[in-house]
Amino acid sequence: ADEVIGMTEMAVDKSGQRLVRSEVMMLNNMCTGTLPTVTGDAYKITQLLYNLVTNAAKFTTSGSIQLTARENTARKELEIDVTDTGKGISAEAQASIFEPFAQEAGASSGARGFKGIGLGLSVALSIAKLHAGSIKVISKLGQGSTFRVSLPCDPSRRVGLTRRSEDRSARSVAQDHGGAAAPLREVSLQTSLQPAPPGGVVTP
Repeated sequence: ADEVIGMTEMAVDKSGQRLVRSEVMMLNNMCTGTLPTVTGDAYKITQLLYNLVTNAAKFTTSGSIQLTARENTARKELEIDVTDTGKGISAEAQASIFEPFAQEAGASSGARGFKGIGLGLSVALSIAKLHAGSIKVISKLGQGSTFRVSLPCDPSRRVGLTRRSEDRSARSVAQDHGGAAAPLREVSLQTSLQPAPPGGVVTP
């Protein structure tokens, strides 16, 4: 999660402005305690989280964007929340928000001149499904949003999450990719992500 936050803080929109406004705090609350392991592709999981965090940044003008994780013991799933204090999402928009090319209105919605092609959330959902998981959105207009990623986990294999020092910062990695925030194979959640078994990632 540290890498995802670091890359998001360096990201810029189409007008060249920082995607994360100076009034917004980026919080990683996934660095303490223990979590069950998830089998999957670390690159794709990082891309999933990056898409959700950058989406939150587009619509959050003040307050915070935070990542949290918990185990859902009843469902044997790892739940990762990306929560923002942004403008919220209407019930109508929620019905189609994960469809390819779906976007909310630009300037009037609070998205500061950001113009994308509307694939970020669709790709995130595809990655979750590729890992036999899901994404749900919890939001009300004016009250922020939470995107909850649920992924199957192995409760019998647990790991402790701690902040770790990096040989290379997220900034240097982004520079290596021409300024673009490319996903990293090792993420702060990497101790809870196990390589996929032979034959590929877990599929639905």
